[in-house]
Amino acid sequence: MDVGLLNDDEDRLSASSELPRSLGARGVLLIGFFWVCGGFYGNEALVTLAPAGVVLAVLGAMPFLFAIPVSLIMAELSAMLPVSGGQAVFVEAACGEVVGLQNACWLLLVVLADASIYPQLAAQYAAGWCGAQSWVPTTLKAGMVCVTAAAHSRGNGSTEAASAFVALVVMAPCAAFIGLGLPRLLASDVLARGFEGAASETDAGMLLAWILWNFSGWSSFGAIAGEVKRPVARTLLRGILGLVPVVFILQACPVLVSLAAEPDAGKYEAGFFAAIARRLGGAGLAVPFAIGAQFSNLGYHSSQMVTAQRTLYFLAEERSGRRVGGAAAGPGLRGYLLEAPRDGVRRIYVLACALASLCLINVPYRILLTVEIALYSVSKMLFLLSFLVLRRSRPNVPRPFVVPGGPLGAVVCAALPATVVGASLVLTFFGDWLPGPAYGGLAPFPGFHLTLCAGLVAAIFGATRITNAW
Repeated sequence: MDVGLLNDDEDRLSASSELPRSLGARGVLLIGFFWVCGGFYGNEALVTLAPAGVVLAVLGAMPFLFAIPVSLIMAELSAMLPVSGGQAVFVEAACGEVVGLQNACWLLLVVLADASIYPQLAAQYAAGWCGAQSWVPTTLKAGMVCVTAAAHSRGNGSTEAASAFVALVVMAPCAAFIGLGLPRLLASDVLARGFEGAASETDAGMLLAWILWNFSGWSSFGAIAGEVKRPVARTLLRGILGLVPVVFILQACPVLVSLAAEPDAGKYEAGFFAAIARRLGGAGLAVPFAIGAQFSNLGYHSSQMVTAQRTLYFLAEERSGRRVGGAAAGPGLRGYLLEAPRDGVRRIYVLACALASLCLINVPYRILLTVEIALYSVSKMLFLLSFLVLRRSRPNVPRPFVVPGGPLGAVVCAALPATVVGASLVLTFFGDWLPGPAYGGLAPFPGFHLTLCAGLVAAIFGATRITNAW
């Protein structure tokens, strides 16, 4: 499908992807689990950024302010444009080729940066185990990228099976942690004494940025829309909405359980949940918990690489309508790379994303996270605006699923997550300049202003197209 012609040829909006539709609700749930959750490993910061009541209130509100509205929007757009590529497809359809291309490149950089953070976190954990043997963390980082690429090169079936195994290894210690901790929580006086000793002040900017990062993957499901069994929206929503309560439980319950075991927020540094696990279940829980943390990083990396591969596929094939390889690919390594497995994208995209990640895993993850937050926030705003402009400018395009509530429902559904993202942008990047306590903003980081200006230029282009459409 030539997305560049969408604004001139309304019939082509309903075109379908040529990728095999092999993913059902189970596959969507397993692959998407690491887009939106992946356990609570490394979430100790939630305890330190605000009082427990504030953290739980924000966690309870986020499904309704962000996760569910974004999922509904993504389901409508994916049913209307059932091709792999997700946000890149939707923004180009609404804002045109110039903004669409820039947005797609941003998305590719965002997911590659995010994917490259997790091998670094896994290596940091490993460095604590092996001491001065520096080759072990380095090998682990490269090995994680290579293992993921090997699984993805075999297609969605292999990716789904690997995701199921990794999710089991990740979830078992989480369930044991919560199961062993809840009885102790209920038997304690933690709720009655109001979590004394927990964080007494709220770092609003970092709290919102951290939780938004944890909830950022709900629109990623659109990346596999061209590979989901029909009806697309129903299949996606069955997998997605099944994850909403799981995400809340895995975010909220560990905060309560941990504070019941240790109310001093000053002790909650990275990896402290492992110490709580040892208190709750001894070595029998601490060892599986440490293993689960590593597999969680593997799952996060794998899920983001899925998005990166589909975004690259969109840039190379869906935008232009040209198909790479095919029968003319020929034998040998070239033919193998240009050939697609039975149910997935061509292996050349898997290899290209793996090579990019191998380069990025040596960039300090704090720099990667800065770039990711900046580009993600602007791209997310374009995604929400694209939903509204496609509703207005393409009312006759078939929509097997429509966000309920008519025009008002569509506006509310877009406004809620836009408010969350906008607040995170202001507090994250300009928090240090706002009156009151410091918010830990990212304004001092090199390159921030350049990134922000690029985002504003794209937003102006997109706003121009949207204004003309309305």
